[in-house]
Amino acid sequence: MAEDGGQVRVPLATLFGTEADLDEFADAFHGPLYWPGLSTERARSEWEALVVWVAGLVSRFGYDSHVVPSCWWRHNCFVEALSALRDHERGSYAPTAPPSAAVEFHRALRDIEARLRAWSAELRCDAEHDQSHDRPRRLPTEGFSEWVAADSARRRRAALDAALAEC
Repeated sequence: MAEDGGQVRVPLATLFGTEADLDEFADAFHGPLYWPGLSTERARSEWEALVVWVAGLVSRFGYDSHVVPSCWWRHNCFVEALSALRDHERGSYAPTAPPSAAVEFHRALRDIEARLRAWSAELRCDAEHDQSHDRPRRLPTEGFSEWVAADSARRRRAALDAALAEC
């Protein structure tokens, strides 16, 4: 169970009068996983759980490398999208989920699958990982300061116009 499981476990134990088998219910109340905020220890356990879940997803739906490349774990976009899909599935199939939740999961699966396919098409990874895709892209900064200054001026002008209109 997640690190903050006690925050969910105590109210559930009070509600159900027991702590037995509450992990299944508690998991339904955890929010989505935010990878950038994970501690080292939590990240290690989440990696292990995610790789097992992704292997099951690939097997269940017959995905090939055009959807989930074998090096998916090396690409943050895949990690976060697959993790979000896992979170959605967890909530969709929780004992507290409504009957329509399974359909919602399949809609999310369709949407995420489309993103995975698009990202896979952009990669140069084949049977092996291509590291050239991993290089951080430098965003252009020319004109950025001027843009921010102009945006700030527009916002100040709009706020002043709104204040004057109230007078």
